[in-house]
Amino acid sequence: MPARSERPQPFAAAVAGRVVDGELGPLSEGRVELWCRSGGLERATSLDESGGFRAPACAEGPTCARLVHPGFVQLEPWELRPGDDVELGVASAQRLLGRVHDSRGAAIAGATVVLRRGEGLRTATSDELGSFAISLPTARPCDRCDGNSVLTCARGDRDVGEEVQLIVQAAGYGPAARELALGSEPGLDSASGSRLPPLSIELAAPAPVLRGRVLGRGGRAFDARTRVLAYSELRPDERHATRLDEDGGFALRDLGDGGYELRVVRDGLELAATAVAATGDAIAIRSERPARAARLSLRVLGDDGRPRAGVEIAGGPFRAAVSGDDGRVSATDVLPASYQLRVRAPDCGVARVSLLVGGEDAPESGTLERTIRLGSGCAAPQVK
Repeated sequence: MPARSERPQPFAAAVAGRVVDGELGPLSEGRVELWCRSGGLERATSLDESGGFRAPACAEGPTCARLVHPGFVQLEPWELRPGDDVELGVASAQRLLGRVHDSRGAAIAGATVVLRRGEGLRTATSDELGSFAISLPTARPCDRCDGNSVLTCARGDRDVGEEVQLIVQAAGYGPAARELALGSEPGLDSASGSRLPPLSIELAAPAPVLRGRVLGRGGRAFDARTRVLAYSELRPDERHATRLDEDGGFALRDLGDGGYELRVVRDGLELAATAVAATGDAIAIRSERPARAARLSLRVLGDDGRPRAGVEIAGGPFRAAVSGDDGRVSATDVLPASYQLRVRAPDCGVARVSLLVGGEDAPESGTLERTIRLGSGCAAPQVK
């Protein structure tokens, strides 16, 4: 268990710690999540320059601390008592080293590398030499806040799997997929610290472009707020996305062999989906939803009923919009739906509200008025 400090604590109902690697010293990046036996995430706190953190303790039972860091793993459960100030040991995660290049051996910079191991996922980007280093996902040790769950943690020597899947994508090339068996592949750090040669990943020319057009009810084209997402039927972690042009057209590039399932999304809503489409095809996708709809005017008021400026609204049809002196933000062509918005007022945290816009009989033109009223002292906003 973590080594406990004997120095006095200023707050009896707090827990504190310092995250340290035995060779490299304190971690100055990353965060620690604090969980309680109720099973809920209570809070997350960033590590300071000395690897330290401090947070309120759980009201009952231990406070379970869990490291969130792409390059280090915790070695044992961290279960803290109120008043604890402990040193928490970590170790470097096993890494996969590789190099991305074309058929002539020339380095490919800016390639996206996605590595999956069980339910764990890691990403990296190749540098100017085509090189990348990516940590293998590792199941953290189970603690008493997990209850009976074994989905996200390891009991004893249980891990998340001995095989990993790798997908590499870069602009101008087709994707490459590999399945790796731990312990026998180049590029993997070993337990002794020795290292095999980097894994070589060659990218070839892409498949032909998949083109199409997305039209709504009445044959009108959707606007550039609409995206087309493509999912490979052969490579589960291969994803592509592109926005529509002014005529509702799209072009999906840098594809590989095999077909792709397409989804059309806008403001968090799925407008349409297709069966498998082939590269080189030109397809038409039609949605039952209208491509044009009403304008939404959203007015933010304080608890005193006066307009509030400087309030940030995000989610749904809003992209980090900020209310002006009149308290208003607006968006065009807002389709009837229930949207989840994030509201951040000055000096307050993020609050989430549900905003219902119309229904099946909602107008396809004109302006819809809605009001968000902020609660006193950063209390939950109310929508009318």
